[in-house]
Amino acid sequence: MLSHDKEQFILNVKEERLKSAPGFDKDNWPDMSHPEWAMVVYQFYDLLPNASKEASRSSSAEVSQMMTGEAGVDFKNTVREALNHAMEAESAGKEGKPETLVTHAKKSLDSAKYAQRSGYNERLNEGVYALGEAIEHGEKQQTADATEHMIHAIMNLSQSAGLQIPEDVVTGRSAVN
Repeated sequence: MLSHDKEQFILNVKEERLKSAPGFDKDNWPDMSHPEWAMVVYQFYDLLPNASKEASRSSSAEVSQMMTGEAGVDFKNTVREALNHAMEAESAGKEGKPETLVTHAKKSLDSAKYAQRSGYNERLNEGVYALGEAIEHGEKQQTADATEHMIHAIMNLSQSAGLQIPEDVVTGRSAVN
């Protein structure tokens, strides 16, 4: 909403949610003409692009359906699959198991590359890059570096589909199963 003096925008959202919102480096702006960028932002705030205020709320399933690309890829669910393997890889890295890390990182990479068929998504591309780096370091038994790349992959994969970044990744705590 534009302020009354028309000098600033006002966003009615809790600070915690805003801190985890999709973003970008001020020196490296995304191409906002790409619909994928808008979709990530709209998904994060559970909105539909170009919809009236009354119709702006949607379920994740509806937004996920909108992200199904020409190749028939269910973007959000495919990213979730990549994210699940990435979490397994990160956990293996924290346990000092580089072979298991590499196995799950490769499965995550396969899913993430499949999700790329839906179209350009900068965060997804960054996640794919981080996965490749994690695999490379894991194969060299550089588990700490590989795990750090997995954390970056998880953050980017989550943001690419407007999913919540897992708290244990943000805080650095291991998940308890």
